[in-house]
Amino acid sequence: MAPPPAPMATQTELGDYKLYTLPEPTTMAANQTKQVRFLDQAGAAYRRVYAYRVPTPSPYGVLHIAPQVAGTLITLKLINEDRQGLGKPLPSGHVVVMTSAGAQDMFAGGDRIDDTPIGSNLTLTLGRSSLVLVDPEVDESSTVMTPQGLRPRLGVGVTATNAGPEVAVVEIRQAGGPSIQVQTEDRPHTLQAGDPCWTLTVPSGGKVVLHYSLILTR
Repeated sequence: MAPPPAPMATQTELGDYKLYTLPEPTTMAANQTKQVRFLDQAGAAYRRVYAYRVPTPSPYGVLHIAPQVAGTLITLKLINEDRQGLGKPLPSGHVVVMTSAGAQDMFAGGDRIDDTPIGSNLTLTLGRSSLVLVDPEVDESSTVMTPQGLRPRLGVGVTATNAGPEVAVVEIRQAGGPSIQVQTEDRPHTLQAGDPCWTLTVPSGGKVVLHYSLILTR
């Protein structure tokens, strides 16, 4: 027989606030800080994504990129929905992520989250990877005529390498928001907080190269 599900905190409404009742009583001494179990739910679906953010170009058309190859941020992306194995209002606080290493549980990282209502996206940043690396560089710099006048244009090449044992999903986000416009690209981008973002699938032991060009609109 399967073990019974672990008890969870129950949530009730308290005006504009939410009241969470813990599944079991606990006591606290004066000036004590204590950790208590709030939510224990197995089977929550997530995606492991390696993230890298290319800096915002300067107004003079310069992209200040560190000369060395940079490690990506290890992130776990979840959707707070029933069909994804969650579907619970999550209050702000610290989250600790553990991973199995043989017969032991090992600390994999932690992050702090904001209040996350049902239906919202949730991203946990666990640390920086030494196996999935990104090497961005400016391979072209020029000027182009636009309706706003002569503006700087930058060609950018980004190489993502994966020395890990599994396929890696890598997100390349170009910072700049409304101050930049993507002119050309070798694969379509999406928007992430107003910034263009490209998703690369990098095989184990392999690399993928992304090329795009930007026009500075401000």
